Amino acid sequence: MVKGRTSAFYFKGKQVKSEEIGQQLGVAYLMRGSVRKAGGKVRITAQLSRAATDEIVWSSESLGRDLKDVFAVQDEIAGLI
Repeated sequence: MVKGRTSAFYFKGKQVKSEEIGQQLGVAYLMRGSVRKAGGKVRITAQLSRAATDEIVWSSESLGRDLKDVFAVQDEIAGLI
């Protein structure tokens, strides 16, 4: 099950353990990441971890692309996961 961004944003900026977040959302895995923009470029990093143990099961290398290709980067990350 994939929970929506609104559900996950409840935890933004709060000190809550991954296990508790997983339990409250009813999910086994958590996706974390960052997006940075500079000029016409975007750099995205992402990690997938087990909620119960906080063990990272997948981590992207930093994906840098032209901003006009941001949807291609989104598709690439989804395919890798």
